[in-house]
Amino acid sequence: MIGSVIDAAATDIDSLAEKVTAFSVKKELIYKIGWLIKPFAKLIKKLSVGRVASWCKRESGLKKSDYKSLMNESAVDFIITLPMNLYKGDGEYTPDTLYYKITMGFMSVIDSVFDAFHIKVSKIFKGADSLCSVIEPLLYNNSIPDSDVTLPMHPTKDVLESEFLKKNDTVYKSRKGKPIAAVLILLIILLIPLLPLGLVVLVVGYVVNYLKYHKKIKGEK
Repeated sequence: MIGSVIDAAATDIDSLAEKVTAFSVKKELIYKIGWLIKPFAKLIKKLSVGRVASWCKRESGLKKSDYKSLMNESAVDFIITLPMNLYKGDGEYTPDTLYYKITMGFMSVIDSVFDAFHIKVSKIFKGADSLCSVIEPLLYNNSIPDSDVTLPMHPTKDVLESEFLKKNDTVYKSRKGKPIAAVLILLIILLIPLLPLGLVVLVVGYVVNYLKYHKKIKGEK
């Protein structure tokens, strides 16, 4: 269902407006902002797992030859499968798989950017110290196995940490946060003079979209 919504967002606003009602989103809202969503949906649809891997080669420890076969595999299709792993016990993407290394490598880059901007993940996700710790359970359960484990009767903290809460060293901590933050700040500074032009483009886009869908925006048939 999520995949079809993304497809519709990239290609057909009418179809998107029909589909989002399943998420309790009103059609009128989609007709108002669909034209803003469409460019981003197109970019997301074109994104491949291999392309993401190329952004985090150092963090994942992979070479281009390792993920060459994934250059045409949709990142969206892969992402959609992740929530399903919550219901599959220990998860299928073990630390030795390409998918695990790429995903955790990319999240390590994002964590590094968050650190550069002093954004605390714990304020967004309670009990989490990084985005890697939030995403990892969607890939693989790195703590107590679900189907094959012997639990101690009186576990101590040391026993739990050494036997069950092992951390993976498969992914390297990223150092890209500060350079990425510097580039983003520089881009914002350079784009400030273009803000009036951007506002004009947004206004023109809004008017064109309103003329095209004004009846549907008002809820008229």
